[in-house]
Order: sequence, then structure tokens, then C-alpha cells
Amino acid sequence: MEKTATGKGAGGAPGGNEPPPSRSDGGVIAVVDDDDGFRESLGALIEAVGRQARLFASADAFVGALATSSFACVFLDVHMPGLSEVAAVAAVRRIAPDLRIVSVSGRMEPGDRERMVAAGAAAFLEKPLSFKDIEALIGA
Repeated sequence: MEKTATGKGAGGAPGGNEPPPSRSDGGVIAVVDDDDGFRESLGALIEAVGRQARLFASADAFVGALATSSFACVFLDVHMPGLSEVAAVAAVRRIAPDLRIVSVSGRMEPGDRERMVAAGAAAFLEKPLSFKDIEALIGA
């Protein structure tokens, strides 16, 4: 399921009555996390600094959205079911090679940071994230 941080479907209004965002929406920040509470909270923080957020419950859903949308940055959870983050980063790099990827983890495991940076992540943050970190990373 994908939605904006304000709770509307990706098509805009609930029920999808508006067209999906175009590839020209490069100011949008994506949040990809299987934890509903974290995903929605981070989306709200992003919008609090004046940016639009689109929320994705899986890496598969986000990679699929890249076919029709562009993003300024993506916050990508490290440990999610389905597509691994390394595979997700590789897929993102093929479709959107210049997209800024910020890896996020609530449970650091040895080698996570190094593996994600080697795969192409621009930054690696531990949960919980601070408002200041978010502001600095998205250039608000």
C-alpha cells in the first residue's frame, strides 16, 4: 500500500480520483518502511519541514512507483520482508541512478552500514531519527 503522509492514496484523493504524480515531482521524499507507525511519523516530519512525502510499505512497491514517478530522496528501511535492501538499492540505481538513498535501521547488525554504503546509499541512520537529521538530509 502506498499513500501520502496526509493519508490520501497515491492518486491524490482517497479513491484515486486524481491522476498519479508525474515524473516531474522531483521534490517528493519517499519513505519505505514496513513499520506503519514509523513510516507515517517520518512522513509527517518531512511534511513539517515543507516537503511532500509519499509512503510505501515495501521496497517492491517503491521500486514499482519509480516507473512513473521521480523523487528527490528516499528513506529506505534496512530490514523489511520481501525485496532485501541491497536488492532494492540495486533496482533503484538501475532506474534512478542519481536518487539520494538514506538507509534507516532500528536494529543495527554488524556490517549493515558498510553494506548499504557499498550498495549505493548516501547515508545510514539509526532509528529514532532526529528532526535535525531529517532537515539536513532533505535540504529543507
